[in-house]
Amino acid sequence: MNIQAFLKDYTKNRQLSGTILVSQGADIVAHQHFGFADSSENIKCCDNTQYLIGSVTKQFTAAALLKALYDHAKEKVHENLNQPISHYLPAEHAIWTEHMPAWASKVTLHQLLIHSSGIVNYTSIPEFKDTFLNPPEIPALVNSFKNRELDFPIGSKHSYSNSGYLLLGEIIQQITGQSLDIYMEKVFFNPFNMKSTFLATKGTVHDLKKMDSFKNLARGYEVDITIENPAIKEVEKYSHMQIPGAAGSMISTAQDLLTWNSALYAEKVLPSFLLKTMLHPHIKMDDSTDDYYGYGIEVNTNPTLGTIYCHGGSIDGFIARLVYIPSLKISIVCLSNITKNFEKLEPEINRIKAKLPKNITPSELFKILDAELNQQFPAMAKNKDRYFTTEFAINLVKALSMK
Repeated sequence: MNIQAFLKDYTKNRQLSGTILVSQGADIVAHQHFGFADSSENIKCCDNTQYLIGSVTKQFTAAALLKALYDHAKEKVHENLNQPISHYLPAEHAIWTEHMPAWASKVTLHQLLIHSSGIVNYTSIPEFKDTFLNPPEIPALVNSFKNRELDFPIGSKHSYSNSGYLLLGEIIQQITGQSLDIYMEKVFFNPFNMKSTFLATKGTVHDLKKMDSFKNLARGYEVDITIENPAIKEVEKYSHMQIPGAAGSMISTAQDLLTWNSALYAEKVLPSFLLKTMLHPHIKMDDSTDDYYGYGIEVNTNPTLGTIYCHGGSIDGFIARLVYIPSLKISIVCLSNITKNFEKLEPEINRIKAKLPKNITPSELFKILDAELNQQFPAMAKNKDRYFTTEFAINLVKALSMK
């Protein structure tokens, strides 16, 4: 199919802001920018625009851990993946502030990587937003979840947890003796000429934009999709980058992420056997779907296209989606600096969830929420993919699978 024509048709009557980039093999087959990186300064999104990519960071963290383990002891990589957290972050480590939780001597690195640890996701704790209005240190973040009861028996299921990847970042630093941002720059960003990509370690978008490295960083915006023709407004409170950390504080451009995809799947980032481990469908994400989780990457199966590797990310004012389809050698990069404003949606989501069984699967929950919210807010149906470039990736995969 003509992907450029599909993109042109898709973008009609949409109010997108961000970047869409699609390659097939070594060829760029679609590339377009939309909207403003900074509406107050009348700066449009362009090739140099940097975006926060949220949880797309996780595949970089996973790859960094594998590389660190490989460089430290090549023949023991898989053995060390099954070591407990305490092997690398012992009881006396500063991260525990003098009290290491019992699960730290049981949960393995492998379980952190595939979200099967049962550790409470700190960004989902109800009081989370109010707890960290000021920039916290990592031990304070760990304190927010370390004493809470595990969500389920260790290793028994998949449940997304940023807490696990926050800990993985600390483990990588312990192994390498380097801060994670410097280590990633040394082993990934510099070797692959990803000059606009950084792991941010502190500050908000406002702070970062004052620094040379982030001079092209977009501002984040949001819309209330529950109403007709909503205004696009800048996010009021950006996260401090210490909070997402290794779970989601990376900043990049569409071109740099394409470079990453090309290097990763060509086995230039990791040796073949480690890439195979990273991309293995280790655990089913949901009993009602055929989607699995590797290390920092979702592994999905499409009846027509075969295996699809992908991951999304969302953080204040930004959404990202990075996809690779091996059978077609297609990479899809979608970066948006507009997100949904959840001021109206969050209370309704919590109300609906409260009346549902606790053991409901994520896909079932999504269907119920989607149906009830669309009924309550009729404007949502029209708005849900009107503003967000990331919906293009989902629609393109659907279109390709019909050919």
